[in-house]
Amino acid sequence: APAKGAGSRAVIGLLPGSRRPELEQNLLRLLQLAERLPNDETLQLELALVSSLDDSALDQLSREAGWRLQGECLRRTGAPSIQVRRQGFERVLQHSDLIIAVGARFDDRVTGKLDAWAPHARIIHIEIDPTSISKNVYADLAVVGDARQILEALIPQVPQRSLPDWLAKIDVWRKECPLTFEKDGELRPQEIIQRIREKMPHASIGVDVIVGFPGESNAKFLSSVDFIKSLDISYLHVFTYSERSNTTALRIDEVVPVPERKERNKTLRNLSLKAQRAHYESFLGQEMDVLFEEAEEDGLRMGYSPNYIRVAAPANSVKGNDILTVKLDRIDPLGWVHGTLV
Repeated sequence: APAKGAGSRAVIGLLPGSRRPELEQNLLRLLQLAERLPNDETLQLELALVSSLDDSALDQLSREAGWRLQGECLRRTGAPSIQVRRQGFERVLQHSDLIIAVGARFDDRVTGKLDAWAPHARIIHIEIDPTSISKNVYADLAVVGDARQILEALIPQVPQRSLPDWLAKIDVWRKECPLTFEKDGELRPQEIIQRIREKMPHASIGVDVIVGFPGESNAKFLSSVDFIKSLDISYLHVFTYSERSNTTALRIDEVVPVPERKERNKTLRNLSLKAQRAHYESFLGQEMDVLFEEAEEDGLRMGYSPNYIRVAAPANSVKGNDILTVKLDRIDPLGWVHGTLV
């Protein structure tokens, strides 16, 4: 049974302690469990989703379980709606008084400094592997076993409670950690991009990003992902941090494991492809001048528009270094735009 006085500030957290396939599986299990809860207006579930799942992936997974993503809510007939919150989650954890961790590893990529992480919270750790419990973060209550069976037994024991004050605080923190910026005299990246858009609304804006720098915890990386999503950019140049021999980099602590660096690089490259596609889509049907290159690829000659849209036309109809007017027709799955000469 829940400890007396605990849980007055509660949130359901789906932490990225595992790879994406496991994360998706855990989300589906959570939705299946939520179906069994009564559809009571006083019951409001909060899913603090900290992951690489974007809205399209979340929507697709939810549909598989019979749910629909509408705005920031997951909905299903006969079940309570679930608020999906991505912003301010770290602050929510820091102020929680009870954390029920399901299959979490509590490594420093999630917690940052262990001695300062969630100082007011009692920890209930549900884990099938007993060697992972209290390994980094002390668990006040350890429950060893299959997560699904444990949660099915636990849910009926938790009384329904309305937590308006706690949810109001979360909303305040979300406003304090927005995906916007204040104009306070300092020149911030958001303002630079905004000024470019005002002067050159059709510009292609690229951003260089390095992942895996020492000290980059998982929470910091996910915060960077949210920040990048807030920017009106067209693509990313993603670099993975790597040490070089005979440099001071070899003596820096808090090294990010190489496999994790590669995973983060992949996450940002996928984000870049989405931004690039959105940039391309906004110009389909328009006519633009294109400077074509000498090289051919599978019967096509590639070129670039003034705003860095990669355009392909039949190689036998254009020559290298030609500047021709092209109508942008459709986006190829390989990442360029097929064009028709005007």
